[in-house]
Amino acid sequence: MNSRIWSKSPAHFTFLPLLILVFATAAPFAATETVKDYADSFFTNLEKTFDQIVKSSVVRKTSISPVDEYFFNMLKRNQVFHSLYRTNSKGVVINEVKRMEKPTRDYRNIADQPWFITMKKDLQPYSGFLKEDNGRYCLFWANPVLVEKRSGKVMNGAIAVKIDLWDCFYKIADHSKVPFQARLGQKTLFDEKWDRRFRYQENKIVVAGVDNLILRWQKEEVVPELKPASVAADSLMKKDTTPVAGPVFNVEKSKLSKLPKLPFGLKLGKYQIMFVGLSLVIISAVILFRFFFWFRNWMISRRIAKEDRYL
Repeated sequence: MNSRIWSKSPAHFTFLPLLILVFATAAPFAATETVKDYADSFFTNLEKTFDQIVKSSVVRKTSISPVDEYFFNMLKRNQVFHSLYRTNSKGVVINEVKRMEKPTRDYRNIADQPWFITMKKDLQPYSGFLKEDNGRYCLFWANPVLVEKRSGKVMNGAIAVKIDLWDCFYKIADHSKVPFQARLGQKTLFDEKWDRRFRYQENKIVVAGVDNLILRWQKEEVVPELKPASVAADSLMKKDTTPVAGPVFNVEKSKLSKLPKLPFGLKLGKYQIMFVGLSLVIISAVILFRFFFWFRNWMISRRIAKEDRYL
């Protein structure tokens, strides 16, 4: 009976080596994300976060203090948010919370501002762009708070947010190891370890509220193919010609030390190599572990069989 129990192994244990191998194989693919890909996902996540704030039941409460507390917590969690606002249907600001500051209670009226007029008319989200007095550039997003009435949907107020663009790219720089530069048209908005002598790629970042945001990042140098340098026939006739043993290659030594390319443009860095090596060690250990138990069970079964012959 014991031998039967030991001979069986859980199903998840059987597939463990395969799962580890698949995970190790997928690791190099994860390394192909560029700083542009990360920036796109970063701003997409900001839009989702603001959408969650707008849809929260807290912002629909008539009391002011719970909304202030909610805004304060959201600014604390999302440090690129500069400030959060709530207005009533008449355009009076009833909640205004800025990061690192106490809530403001001046109840100013912004009903005559173009963004509020446009949003109240169209009942659609608004996105814009502005420059603060301190020279910082901010995204400005606003969403209407809609309620259903017999006549249809009407705007009962608005939720708005200012997002500091410099802080956004500072967060992106924490993730990226590649030098990059963020440009607003012809102006440099942010740069991380940037040198104007870099060869670079650039692409537009699609962000609600701004249409001329460009990201440049350092272009990876490609190792040229090794080709013999051509030697002119007449140069071989000169007396001062230095004899050359074998072909000459116009390649810098630093470039020859780079790792070989992988198919499909994959890059295998130091950490990926370590991860794959560790995975292979784990797989080998699992196989040896299973073999040990198989051998142990086989020995137990053989001993039981011998004992049965003498009974």
